[in-house]
Amino acid sequence: MPKVSVIIPVYNVEKYLRQSLDSVINQTLRDIEIICVDDGSTDNSYAILQEYASKDDRFVLLKQETNQGTGAARNRAVNVAKGDCIMFLDSDDWLELDACEVAYNKINSQNTDIAIFPHNRFDEETGECKTVLNRVKPFINADGSKIILDNLKNNFIVTAYLWGLIYKRDFVLAHNIKCSKNRIYEDQPFFMSAMIWAKDISYIEKPLYNYRVRAGSSTFISEKKYKELYNVKKIIFEEIKKCPQISRNKLNALYTHTVKSALFWYNKNENENIIKDFYNYVHKILKMIDKNYLRTVALKRLKLEKFTQFETMRSYNYTQYQIIQFLQEKNILNISYIDKYKRKQLSFCGIKIKHKL
Repeated sequence: MPKVSVIIPVYNVEKYLRQSLDSVINQTLRDIEIICVDDGSTDNSYAILQEYASKDDRFVLLKQETNQGTGAARNRAVNVAKGDCIMFLDSDDWLELDACEVAYNKINSQNTDIAIFPHNRFDEETGECKTVLNRVKPFINADGSKIILDNLKNNFIVTAYLWGLIYKRDFVLAHNIKCSKNRIYEDQPFFMSAMIWAKDISYIEKPLYNYRVRAGSSTFISEKKYKELYNVKKIIFEEIKKCPQISRNKLNALYTHTVKSALFWYNKNENENIIKDFYNYVHKILKMIDKNYLRTVALKRLKLEKFTQFETMRSYNYTQYQIIQFLQEKNILNISYIDKYKRKQLSFCGIKIKHKL
C-alpha cells in the first residue's frame, strides 16, 4: 500500500501539465501513487498523461469521456485511492519536491487527521512568487505540537481550498467527505466537512505547494456563481447537522467564514441585472445561520460595517433592504452597532435610539 495518494484532476492544461507531473514523479518520497483523472480534455492533456503513465507504474490513469467538473473527478479518485494519506494537486500548480515526505512524516508523527502547510503564490503575469501565510496563521503554535480544533478560540477558517493539506484516507472515508458536483466552489464542502469532523490538526512551517495565478485570469459574478454558492453552503449546513458533537467554537468559525464569503461575493457584484436574485440567495444563506451566533460571536469577529450589513441582509427582504440602503445614503436613517454593550443604535432624522440586540 502506498504511503500517499496524490490526486490530480486534469482538464485542458497541456501548457502546464508537465511541470505539475514532474513535481510529483520526482518526489523524495518514492512510495506514492499518482491518480490522474482526465475530465474530458480536448487538447493534448490526456496524451501527456499516457506518456507519463507508460514510463512510471505509480500512475493510476482515469478518463471521463465528458467534462463533469473538478469535484466529480476528485471524488472518483478518492474512491480508488489506496494510500495511507491523500493530497490534492491542481494540474496547473506544482509541489515542492519533498512535499509528500514532509507532509506524510508530520501527520503520522503527531497522529492527526489533517496537516496543513503554507503555499507559494506564483503570478504568471509578473513572475512574482511569494509565500502566503494568511490561511495557516491560526494553526501556528510555538511548540509545534498538534492542535485540538475545539480549543481554537479565533476564526481559524480563512479560506476553504482543499489543497495545501494532507488528509488521512481512513478519516476521509469514515466520514464520507466529498467535493460537491458543482462547477465552482466544489472544494468548499470537502474542506469544511474535514474541519467539522477532524479532532486535531498538525501545522507544517515549510511551504509545500505552489499555486499559479494565470495571466489574464479574473473573478466574475454570474447567475451560476451565486446559485452554486448557496448550494454548497446548504451542503455544509447539512453536514453540521450530522455531527452532534460539534463544538460551539467550530460552529462559530464556520458561521464567520460563511458570512464573510457571502458578503464578499455580494459586494463584489457589479451586474445590476442579477442583484435582486443574488441578494435573495445571500439572504437564504444568512438565514440558515444559528441565531445564537448573532449574540455570541458576530460582533467580535466581524467589522462593524460588515456586521451591520450581515444583520440587515439576514433580517429583511430585498425591497426592505433597498429602502434601508436608500435612507442611509440620504442620511435619514443610520444604523450602527456598539460592540462593548452589544447595543444597536438607530438614528432617524437626527433622533438617536439605542436598544440591545
